Amino acid sequence: MLFIGCTKENNLTLNSSFDPAATGETSTEEVITIDLGGNTGGNTGGGTTRINGTEGLIADFNGTEENFEICRFTQNGGLTTISATKFDNSQSLTIEINGTIAVGNSYTFNTDGTISYQSNLAAPDPNSSYFSQGGSVAFSSVSSNELVGTFTFSGDNTAQSNPIVVSNGEFKAKQ
Repeated sequence: MLFIGCTKENNLTLNSSFDPAATGETSTEEVITIDLGGNTGGNTGGGTTRINGTEGLIADFNGTEENFEICRFTQNGGLTTISATKFDNSQSLTIEINGTIAVGNSYTFNTDGTISYQSNLAAPDPNSSYFSQGGSVAFSSVSSNELVGTFTFSGDNTAQSNPIVVSNGEFKAKQ
């Protein structure tokens, strides 16, 4: 098969220069669907609707969507830590939950756990380190190698000069 190219807006079509006599193959046409992203669905609370790939975290930070491509979790005793980082290492977000994680349960930040956000990993300072003042996380899928869920939180930076509201948070974390 010779593939020349397509775009998200155009259908994939059979190569018109295909010559069965030259290759000894026959021409067939098969319809396939390829998801090239662009899903703009919101947070429904039932899983991840905006994450493309096997792992990630995505949320709206004061109305601006941020996508963290790396999302991993660890479990140590009764503490579960979910760590998300951008590919370029510019930002990170960490969720820590005390207790046993279960599907359908909601965990409240500052009671059952904490969340922190570092908006500038290259030069961290009190203006770029945020800690939760409220919010929650819920899990829609829990296994030994993957956690899937949704979250929201509000917080302030260490300098207490710039409040942040994080909404429509979704994650798919791999161990």
